[in-house]
Amino acid sequence: VETLPVDSKPETEPTETIVEPELFDAAQLDASIGKSLADFTADAEALGAAVRVTVIDGVDQAVTMDYSTNRVNVSVEGGDGADAIVVAINGVG
Repeated sequence: VETLPVDSKPETEPTETIVEPELFDAAQLDASIGKSLADFTADAEALGAAVRVTVIDGVDQAVTMDYSTNRVNVSVEGGDGADAIVVAINGVG
């Protein structure tokens, strides 16, 4: 019976580097607060971001729990149409 040498070092799998997506800097849109939702959205899209309305006339809206690093959450006053005015940025996600 022939014995085979035993490697005393366990093989390690290569480690995978996880790169987190870069979070959109919503401060770039501070100057757009006070614009209509349509104009604010155009400004955001020009910077590569999407817009989600999370508060309408002070009332929190139901939103999905998915997370997007390039989506800006905003509060609007004056209804939920394109003419509503963006009054606040509520974060990114």
